[in-house]
Amino acid sequence: QLHQQEGVSYRDCVVLYRTHAQSRALEEAFIKYKLPYRIYGGIKFYDRKEIKDTLAYLKVLMNPDDSVSLARIINEPKRGIGISTWDKVETYAARQEISIYAALGVLTEIEGLSPRAAKALKSFYDMMERLREKKDFSFVTQLVEEVWEATGYRRVLESDNSPEGESRLENLQEFLSVTEEFDQTAEEPTLENFLAQISLATDLDALREEDEAVTMMTLHTAKGLEFPVVFM
Repeated sequence: QLHQQEGVSYRDCVVLYRTHAQSRALEEAFIKYKLPYRIYGGIKFYDRKEIKDTLAYLKVLMNPDDSVSLARIINEPKRGIGISTWDKVETYAARQEISIYAALGVLTEIEGLSPRAAKALKSFYDMMERLREKKDFSFVTQLVEEVWEATGYRRVLESDNSPEGESRLENLQEFLSVTEEFDQTAEEPTLENFLAQISLATDLDALREEDEAVTMMTLHTAKGLEFPVVFM
């Protein structure tokens, strides 16, 4: 209203919140109403590491041939699968003209893997197969919780007592509010539809990079800055 009716520039407006996890609901609303925005002193919600990691797990459960997402999560959290191990599996998959995930199902045929690496890869593959069996019979929220539990992802963050660890845990909790809303409101609350919705939101987000944009930041970050119009 300020912009359309009173000619206030978007760049003169700022939205302040206590913690970065709170930006998610605001970001989605801004995207929905096609309002340009930028995050100051932080990373947009769906660009945050723990959110990208979680989405990568979901993408591989949906499509095991997604090698980019698989590369992201194969050793996240740390499970002793290094670059050289990944290279051997990738090379074998290329020679056999199969996906890297498919290669994980025939580890005994891959030369040069150490017993330790082979064990770690098999453990990862078996875990993902168990999760894949559940994906068509679970709400997205339940599936996400099971991913975090099976992988130990949330436990790793809970053991990190730093402010960053606490912030990342808050982001995971906020992600559950995304999945819960989807589970409750979607006509077909499937994993495929959820990933499509997130993809649409992030694609639209990429278009909102104009200079004429509302700023979002934490109150702490705003110290010393001034804006004509402030929302808290």
